[in-house]
Amino acid sequence: MAMFADDSLELRKQALTVALALTDLQPTILADRSSLDDSSADDQPNHHEALITAALNSPYPDIQLTVAQLLASQSRLYTDKEQAQRSDEQAYQVFKHYLELPMPSQGKKNDSYTQWHNHVSQALSGLSKLAYPSKHDALGWYAKYLHHPDADFKPLAPKLTQIVSFEDIDLLVKWQKDERAIISQSASLCLAILGDARGQYFLTHDIRNETDNLSTLVAPMTPTHWLQAQHGLGITHARQLQPLFESESYAVAARLLLIFNDLQNGLQGGWQAPETNVTSTGRPNRLIEALSFADNDTAVVYANILARYPNDVQHTNNQQALSSTWQYLSDYLSRQLGGILSAHSDVITMMMDAIPNTADKGGVKGQSHNTASIRASILTTVSTENLQQLANLSRHQQPLVRAQTIRVICNLSELLAHDYYDDEDDVFETLQKWQRSLQALLSAHPATAAINMAGNAQTVDSSPTDKQDSSEVHYPYQSLAFGAWIGVIRAGDDYYANSSTTDQAIRGLMWLATQSSQLNTNNNTNNNEDWRDSTSRVLLPLLNHSSFDTRELAWTYLYKLDMPAKKLADYAMSTPYRDMVKRGLDLLLDTVNNNAVQQQSKPSDTVTVISSADQQLIDLLKTNNHTLAEETYQLLKGRLGHLPASLLGLQTYCQSLLPQIVTEWKQVIVTPFANSQSPSVQRQDKLTFLLQAVKGDDWNAKYQALSQLVEFHDVLFADSTLFDSLFDFAEDAQASNESYRSWNLLIDALTSYQFIHKNVLDGSFESGLESSFDIATAEQVANEAHLRLLALLDDPHINKPKQVIYSDIADLRNTHLAAPLLQRLENLFDHTPQKIKKSVNIYLIP
Repeated sequence: MAMFADDSLELRKQALTVALALTDLQPTILADRSSLDDSSADDQPNHHEALITAALNSPYPDIQLTVAQLLASQSRLYTDKEQAQRSDEQAYQVFKHYLELPMPSQGKKNDSYTQWHNHVSQALSGLSKLAYPSKHDALGWYAKYLHHPDADFKPLAPKLTQIVSFEDIDLLVKWQKDERAIISQSASLCLAILGDARGQYFLTHDIRNETDNLSTLVAPMTPTHWLQAQHGLGITHARQLQPLFESESYAVAARLLLIFNDLQNGLQGGWQAPETNVTSTGRPNRLIEALSFADNDTAVVYANILARYPNDVQHTNNQQALSSTWQYLSDYLSRQLGGILSAHSDVITMMMDAIPNTADKGGVKGQSHNTASIRASILTTVSTENLQQLANLSRHQQPLVRAQTIRVICNLSELLAHDYYDDEDDVFETLQKWQRSLQALLSAHPATAAINMAGNAQTVDSSPTDKQDSSEVHYPYQSLAFGAWIGVIRAGDDYYANSSTTDQAIRGLMWLATQSSQLNTNNNTNNNEDWRDSTSRVLLPLLNHSSFDTRELAWTYLYKLDMPAKKLADYAMSTPYRDMVKRGLDLLLDTVNNNAVQQQSKPSDTVTVISSADQQLIDLLKTNNHTLAEETYQLLKGRLGHLPASLLGLQTYCQSLLPQIVTEWKQVIVTPFANSQSPSVQRQDKLTFLLQAVKGDDWNAKYQALSQLVEFHDVLFADSTLFDSLFDFAEDAQASNESYRSWNLLIDALTSYQFIHKNVLDGSFESGLESSFDIATAEQVANEAHLRLLALLDDPHINKPKQVIYSDIADLRNTHLAAPLLQRLENLFDHTPQKIKKSVNIYLIP
């Protein structure tokens, strides 16, 4: 406390910060002492009074004014009127002292003027925080300084909303004509808050203009003031708030206020007559109207509210349905708030640093708040009790209380509008603003206290259509909710749509489907509507949704809705998404197995069960859906083995899968020759499959099969069959790329004989090879193939350049081609120009 009088400004700020932490974050320090028992009052010394006295006696204005503002703010929390007035008086004396100081004569650019202006501004702000501002002529002080001839205090004009009363209406009407826009607009705002129709000027600038928007606001006016004005004049139609729905920071405020307005009748019924079982509930017309222009987030929330709304508005025990509605709203806001805290985890740490350690009654230092408890305390700010009290206070009889409630709701809206990339300090500041404003409001108007409502149970801004005719008590709110959710889901197909909103709509549909038997409180069971089938029809196409999370959610709920397994599996398998195809196949196999097990008459029928499932997969393999065919093939490979599955895969109608199946066999490494002494099963399996694969019509699959078959030298040179296939494959190629690849494959096969010839000369054949491989036959096959290559030089259908063919023949290094090449050379010398003869000579040079 001694530091409040220190000459160091920095030290005074630090001391003041500690004092504010003790008062702001521990509200009991200035709370009504009568609420404490005598023992606790005796055990805890009244340190705060000494702290306040020391601050007010500080010779420095910054300390005095800050603590005086704190006293003014806390005075509104006292339940004892006399104590609140004493606190007001104590704070007012400080404000009065600075308000009575004359303006320095040195000029506005002088430091003394700047200091005077700052002190007067703080004092005027403090007046707006008093519990009873009219007793200290707060409006008179504002009138003096807002119209000061030599100083500008216009930015403080919006604070008039916190001090005016019905007695000030004439003065406010006069100020509406002020030439300064902020003064005129502030006066109109006050009139609107007080419910005076002349306040409409604040919203339109022209009382005859029916177009309300935020563009008329003059700085420092904010959308919060705009909403206060709308609420003060009465919200009879949802479109009045449409500009706020289009504002990212205040859409939640508009959303909540319409919910509060439409649920208020049900709340009043429950509070006013707790001894009866009848809760008369008005129709939520504003929520219904808002669905016509609301964004997806709002539509999801409103649909959830409407889905829980009782269809029979005059039925008994509607309070249970309303309780479910409030619980949903609390859970929704809690999730939103939790998302903000998760995205900004440092905010929790900042809260922990800001909260001092508590002390027990014995004065022993307690443990600091942990992360979990702070997070929990933040989430409880949107509890059902707090939300219902906010809804109640938004209809309070006193206009300024209603306006304060709107300000608190807007603080929550600003907090929930933060994005993950926002600065931690900004989020922390907004969070504290929400917590402190809510605490101040609810402390001054606790839920246990009697609340004086404006008007009757229908409230001042209820639309005449909210009142129900006794002949029309049923309304299909669930149908409206169902349609709204479908609209959100359809909009979610857009690439830029928020998938989380779509998922919320899906959860809403599922809630409706599972609660359908409980929604209608009417005893007439014929009116009960089963939403399970309708929900299934909506969810089934979502298995095709581009978002993985949405597909998974739809699948989970469809499975819970007991949709016929075959229908669900067939639809999932028809999608292009691998995750859904896998789920569909698994479900199909489970269904087939279960059905077969139920039909088997003895344990030996297990083979029948397995074969039945395999046959289902074999049938599916013939599909032209690549993903389904591929996943089916993989399942068959696991169930039957690689070779049987591959042979079955050759029957698929999916052309893109065939090359993939053939390519898989490249992973099976084999030797060029079979070993009769140690035969390889894998080699034989691969050969068996490839010999079947080359019979297919798909070019890519056939190329992959031939490229692997040429590695089997014992098969390649056993006879001319494989070489014939290679020549035909190369000659039939149409595209240039196909021709290039197939020709290279043929040449590689032809030149592979050099490998065999080298091993013959070196005598390096492995033991046992002679019995499984005829070297003489291999030489004969190679020579015939080489001669066929030579014959292509005279084939007019071959579009391959002859120079390239000559080059390939030269690479063969086959002496058996010498004679035919010499004969061809002689013919060329007789009929061919000198240029070509020279080229041929080059090819024949050894």
